[in-house]
Amino acid sequence: MLSSEHRRSLAGRARAETKLRLSRMLGNDLRWTGKLYFYEGWPIFRAKGPIVMGRDCRMRGGPVRTRLTTSPSGRIELGVNVGIGFGGEIYSDRLITIDDHSSIGPYVTIYDTSFHSVDEGSEVKRKPVEIGKNVWIGRQVIILPGVRIGDHAVVGSGSVLSRDVPPRTLVAGNPPKVIREVTASDGWQRM
Repeated sequence: MLSSEHRRSLAGRARAETKLRLSRMLGNDLRWTGKLYFYEGWPIFRAKGPIVMGRDCRMRGGPVRTRLTTSPSGRIELGVNVGIGFGGEIYSDRLITIDDHSSIGPYVTIYDTSFHSVDEGSEVKRKPVEIGKNVWIGRQVIILPGVRIGDHAVVGSGSVLSRDVPPRTLVAGNPPKVIREVTASDGWQRM
């Protein structure tokens, strides 16, 4: 006999699978492998381009829903065991990759486009964003187009990233500065 907690877990996963299939039927390009977990509500998907979610991805939907959006030329790829906190916004016009075992805090914003030009006659900035393995991104971080965050890096809350973050470093502030190196072997995982 299953415990009530196990039954609730199975029912939650079944609801998530059903909602994903319904969302795909409504025209969203959603792809996933294995189990996905949605806590405290359902994220908002606007997927004209593919959103690919790896096994055991977790997204928190409340108190403010997370929003994942792709343009027809955009793509979002979430690796295995990626966690995304509530209130986040991820928008892709090119490519955003978040690699395995990375954790994205609440209210994090990730864009791979600047949406409009800054100067008359200049082009819109569109560059892929890459987030490495086992990365921890704190609350209310903003990640701008073209940023690469190395494996095992930690980004402190409130940082605005317009430049790359080296692997195994802790960065914080605005503009972000390297605070110290992070000790992490290749196989170690924070979660």
